[in-house]
Amino acid sequence: MLDAVRLEPDRVLTLNRDELSGGMAKRVAVARALALDPVLIFYDEPTSGLDPEHAENIQDLVQAVHLKQAELGCDRTTVVITHDIRLIYRLEPRVVMLHEGGVFFDGSARDFETFDSPVTRPYREMMPMLHRRRVLAEQEGRFS
Repeated sequence: MLDAVRLEPDRVLTLNRDELSGGMAKRVAVARALALDPVLIFYDEPTSGLDPEHAENIQDLVQAVHLKQAELGCDRTTVVITHDIRLIYRLEPRVVMLHEGGVFFDGSARDFETFDSPVTRPYREMMPMLHRRRVLAEQEGRFS
């Protein structure tokens, strides 16, 4: 499973947990989950706390794992909980947006991108700015 998430087993298995980078730790978590052969995989904010390059790597990993499982004929469902609008636009999944305790939007990523409402508009406009602010704070050591 470590090979599947593009980690070198000989290197990773010699490291303590606190020696793993954020991206490596997330990939190890995915490998651990896949080793259980689940029918449902949940990713809860898989790109939070990562710089843009590592976030893109995790996005690619989520997509590759999902597509690989489909190629193998595995009947698996992938659920990604995210506030990362770039992840939504890259993976183009079915999007379900919750608001005030209920489903506010349920449709394609493309439809979400063009769905204009007082609820979705601020989300789409603010997420890139908030993500940049968080990455800068993490780089300065103000956010963990």
